[in-house]
Amino acid sequence: MSLLARFAMTRNQTPLVAAGGLAQKDWYIFFYNLYLAVTEGLPQQETSITVTTSPMTYTAVIRGQAHISGGAVSVIEFSRDGTNWYDTGITAGFVQMDKGDRLRVTYSSAPIITYFPM
Repeated sequence: MSLLARFAMTRNQTPLVAAGGLAQKDWYIFFYNLYLAVTEGLPQQETSITVTTSPMTYTAVIRGQAHISGGAVSVIEFSRDGTNWYDTGITAGFVQMDKGDRLRVTYSSAPIITYFPM
């Protein structure tokens, strides 16, 4: 849905409340989209990722950034499909991820991995 369509105003002749005391559908959709626009930008709490055996794979459930620190990491790889893996060229730091992206971390001493939703 386009941004313009998402926030299209209803006609000024459309009553706010329908028979039965409920909000008209057009007004409900407008206020619901306004609520989503305001709350989508709020920061969400970071999450500690449980580090499993090496190499471990984490799949992002929401868009955000994974932060890898500490331990003895030898390689951090990134994949969109779980088949094609790309070396990030770093052994610590932030990796940007979209929902469904995968991160594979190979290590000899477990790192700390924290996920920051966006």
